Amino acid sequence: MFVAKIKSYAVSAGVVLGLVAGVYAFYHLTLDPELLARNQSLADELSRLEGRNRRLEADNEALKAEIGRLRAEDAESVHHARTTLGMVRPGEVVYQFPASAPVERPAGNTP
Repeated sequence: MFVAKIKSYAVSAGVVLGLVAGVYAFYHLTLDPELLARNQSLADELSRLEGRNRRLEADNEALKAEIGRLRAEDAESVHHARTTLGMVRPGEVVYQFPASAPVERPAGNTP
């Protein structure tokens, strides 16, 4: 009888210790302030990276559209080569004019 009571107490103590360990693990896995802060930090970073990915995907789509337009239209590619890349055809002469400086007016003579 005495041995049975001791076994019963041991089982009860094991159950209580198991419950305490479970509550402790639950706290550290779900309610720990450091873990919550880390989770929030990671969620913020994920949100930032997802936004960046959306912007980069939009940029890629715009570049693909521009590539398609440049390949499809000869005049568009020539315009792009001239304005963006500064290219000229063989035999063409390029005239460059410097930007004019603003005109300074003498003091006292206002139109």
